[in-house]
Amino acid sequence: MNVDWTAFDTVRDHNEKPEMMALALLEIQPELKKLPRKLRSFCLAHDIFSQSRIISVKKSATLCSVPPWALGVGAESTSFEYVLRTVRATSKHGKRPWFDYVRLFGVEGGTEVSWYAELRLLFVLGGVGCAFVRWLEVCVPPQDDVLSVYGCTYLKDVDDGADDKGYDVVKLESIKA
Repeated sequence: MNVDWTAFDTVRDHNEKPEMMALALLEIQPELKKLPRKLRSFCLAHDIFSQSRIISVKKSATLCSVPPWALGVGAESTSFEYVLRTVRATSKHGKRPWFDYVRLFGVEGGTEVSWYAELRLLFVLGGVGCAFVRWLEVCVPPQDDVLSVYGCTYLKDVDDGADDKGYDVVKLESIKA
């Protein structure tokens, strides 16, 4: 699959050519050079064979989830609250970059598991909401840390020695918090 970097669906100066905008984005976020290979693997793994080669880039998305604290009281309760969260992945929000951290959920070997990641790009491909993420792993907090008392999770970059193993494409629906 070839990715058409010229087809951006973002707010831009009407005088600016899409190709120039794509080059500027790659200059600001060089890790996006890994996207075509990761996207190809994602499409094969999820049987997404879109006729469209256009990536519609988004600066933000609204996720709907039910966090554990929003579940109803009691084991038999079916009541719960939906929580909406706006997530952002943009190199320019005002004058600064804004890349949110998220928690992803999945199932491995019949057991529910979770991972942490930083959103690097939000996009739609063939009607499927996707995110290009940078994986993070949980690390031990510093000794005498105050934030861990409040349940904060310390994260660090995944360092497995490979050049592009720390990045991947995921479906937006796998992001829950």
